[in-house]
Amino acid sequence: MESDSPPPLRKQPRQSRSKVLVESLIETCTKILLEQGPNQVTVATVAEESGIAPASIYDYFPTIEALIAQTLNQKLEDQLHRMRQNTIGLDKSTPLKEIIRIIVTESLTGRNELYALSPELYLKYVDHYEYNTNEDRRNNQAIRIIRDILKHFEDQVKTSDLDYAIFLFVRTLQLTSRSILLEKRQRITSPQTADLLTSMSVPLFI
Repeated sequence: MESDSPPPLRKQPRQSRSKVLVESLIETCTKILLEQGPNQVTVATVAEESGIAPASIYDYFPTIEALIAQTLNQKLEDQLHRMRQNTIGLDKSTPLKEIIRIIVTESLTGRNELYALSPELYLKYVDHYEYNTNEDRRNNQAIRIIRDILKHFEDQVKTSDLDYAIFLFVRTLQLTSRSILLEKRQRITSPQTADLLTSMSVPLFI
């Protein structure tokens, strides 16, 4: 699947102060996207809402689209972090189906949140992060986190090829959630959707 590359940061924040500044810009961008929509994310509105000077914004983001892309990227990172936090501390006897359902639910919820921020840019840049063969870091990160989660419950996992099972699982979540968002968005966070995807996914691991 072809997609445009997201505009990169002008430079990476290295020091604590610069990291806080970029985090503040992402938080402000998220707020404006949710409350006013992507057309209202401008240097002027971001500067006014965040209290950060336009020159400092341009130090890290060459365009406003670069800021929105980085905001979506950060939300993908947050989704994976929540997935780990919601599962890794559970007792090892927790049924595998329950673990898979947590992963499925977090994935669906996270993608719905991203789509709500900016449907057009969600499709444009999340497609890039998840389907561009040159952008392996995102998929490898998701696969690594899910592998870590499932290894915690390895007594219940019976597949002889865990890596391939996880690959199929990740791709199923990515492609199915994309189709639901485009065609039946009102059902993306439905418990029935999570139940059906869980039932489809569990046999991959047993």
